[in-house]
Amino acid sequence: MADDLSFLSDRVRTALSKDEHVLAQLRSFDDEYAELQRVVRDLPKKTHHDVMVPFTDLAFFPGRLIHTNELTVLLGSDLYAERSAEQTLGIVERRRESLREKIAVAAGGVDA
Repeated sequence: MADDLSFLSDRVRTALSKDEHVLAQLRSFDDEYAELQRVVRDLPKKTHHDVMVPFTDLAFFPGRLIHTNELTVLLGSDLYAERSAEQTLGIVERRRESLREKIAVAAGGVDA
């Protein structure tokens, strides 16, 4: 009987650990989407941005981003569309809303 309880306790701890890992990963995704929103919101404020373009892992060269209001967005499995920054912000916000729902469900499972 004690072995059964120990076994079940270990399984509960393992499941809880997995759920906590999933919750942390979902929160990390939400943070990344928040950063993406900030970048997409700031990009169209200027007509161009000077950047350092990666050439290899160690080499960069100066470059310039132009057409900063035109973004290519992944819509689904290998389906991309060109969207304006404002349209992209709407897509990102909808994805964040869906992610927040998943976070709430995962948090409920961890807290229970």
